[in-house]
Amino acid sequence: VMPTIAPNQRIAKWTIIRLLAKGGQGAVYEAFREDIGQRGAFKVLHAVQMTDVMRLRFITELRAVSLIGHPGIPQVLDHDFMDDGTAYGVMQFIEGETLEARLGKRKL
Repeated sequence: VMPTIAPNQRIAKWTIIRLLAKGGQGAVYEAFREDIGQRGAFKVLHAVQMTDVMRLRFITELRAVSLIGHPGIPQVLDHDFMDDGTAYGVMQFIEGETLEARLGKRKL
């Protein structure tokens, strides 16, 4: 079960723009933070996966990514919990093709 997230919905300081992708573990939305003029990729996990262990693992992964500081890895902009306890993370929004599209162009 996914938390209900819709365009123009405000979560903390982020306004949801549109759904970018949905998969087996969660969904990623384009979001905008007006106070700093920043676009972000807003990621949430399915509620069924929101055990305390999964919340901790998700936040730990975001912290690890933010410590790497490599130009090939998007920067973590924010993370917190929604009112229903769902963990979210916001990473730098990068324009371009999806990994799926890129891999589809490769010749095997």
